Amino acid sequence: MCPPVVRGQGYGMPAVRVDGNDVFAVYNAVKAAREMAVSQCRPFLVEAMTYRSVAPRSTLTQYIGILSCEI
Repeated sequence: MCPPVVRGQGYGMPAVRVDGNDVFAVYNAVKAAREMAVSQCRPFLVEAMTYRSVAPRSTLTQYIGILSCEI
């Protein structure tokens, strides 16, 4: 499966991939994308690559464990 940034380019849409965990990189990419989109009246794709810093089941598992103990 190809990444969204490649798909956007395939549709003739300018696209950029940034580190989604870097707030300043995302801000600057979206700011530049907006300026280009407004000035050229075209869509612009920003793909923010990110990762989880906590296991996806940790909070939910703890919550379900509390509920099952209370019942």
